[in-house]
Amino acid sequence: MGSDPRDSSLTPTDVKSVAVPGRRSEVASDAKITARIARPASDETPPPLPPSPAAESAARWLARTQTGLPDVTPRPPPRPEPPPPPPEAAPPWVVPALLAVTMLVVGIIIGALLFGHRGKSCPATPAAPTAPAAPR
Repeated sequence: MGSDPRDSSLTPTDVKSVAVPGRRSEVASDAKITARIARPASDETPPPLPPSPAAESAARWLARTQTGLPDVTPRPPPRPEPPPPPPEAAPPWVVPALLAVTMLVVGIIIGALLFGHRGKSCPATPAAPTAPAAPR
């Protein structure tokens, strides 16, 4: 029968619901939902508040007070302190001397542990003292 391979049962049968490219007569859905809200004419700025009694008192106090600044002579900026001298470094022979003394002490300790029992045999368990035999 010549069925179109692109045709499926999911396509709408109503021709009006199918999207047709180039339909410019319709307005976008965003424009339908959002619209400019007109501001009511009664929204006015309120008149300013009357001056408070404290503002009047403050103005009188300020008029009586001396507002001139005294003459101030500028001070020179403080001099930065010179950096402290670097500490004296240890003489170059100190580190090798300490290393040599440390190696000598470690060598003596290892030698004493390895060769301290030369010529002696150490029993595995100490022998229990024996009591003298009783006379018969």
